[in-house]
Amino acid sequence: MLHRPVPWAVLIVSFLFNAPLTSMADAFDDELARQEALERQLSAVNEGRLEFLPKRPPGPPVHHQHTRVIVGDDSLQSGWVGLQQCHTHLDAVASTEIVFNPERVTELRVDSHAGIGDIVIDGSRVQLRDVGENARLCISTRSRALRQDETGKYVLRNGPFLRRFLDGYYPMHVSMEVSWPAQALRFVAARPAPQPGFEVTTAGTQLHVEAWFEGPLVTELKFEPA
Repeated sequence: MLHRPVPWAVLIVSFLFNAPLTSMADAFDDELARQEALERQLSAVNEGRLEFLPKRPPGPPVHHQHTRVIVGDDSLQSGWVGLQQCHTHLDAVASTEIVFNPERVTELRVDSHAGIGDIVIDGSRVQLRDVGENARLCISTRSRALRQDETGKYVLRNGPFLRRFLDGYYPMHVSMEVSWPAQALRFVAARPAPQPGFEVTTAGTQLHVEAWFEGPLVTELKFEPA
């Protein structure tokens, strides 16, 4: 099977628990509580299929990725778009990564952050350490995400978006805003099709996607020349 590279962010979460430097009994109790919480998460794991969530999942807020895509005047020729991305309600873990396709991303940088002990950009990876309960991260980059198909239409392909631990997937909330130059493009269709848990709205030269889901989500937004 041929796996083609895709131009967007992949969130990979690895749960690496560190015991606090207190007494051995406290460390054992804390580690036991963490393991029990992990077992509860594993019992509800999605093992790979995409499933939209018509209702917000119960419990604390899930990881929210808010992305703004800016299609510029030169994007129709080059395929490169501007991307600004903020992550909130990150999982409080010792280690996690946000990973981009190395062949389709450039100028990756961190714009702002809070509640994260250390951040390292390693090529196309943003590595986070000691992520706190109310952590927030905003990054920006340029992504080669736009292409013209054989019919002359333009396709903005995004994904996969996912929140993963080992071989399982957990609920995620993605908001995406796309803007393009006036008189340049006209929105045609979205794939997947709008449905409960996946909403697409347009206003002028702006488009908004709101998605609640489990599993790997890849979207395609199709435009035609105006």
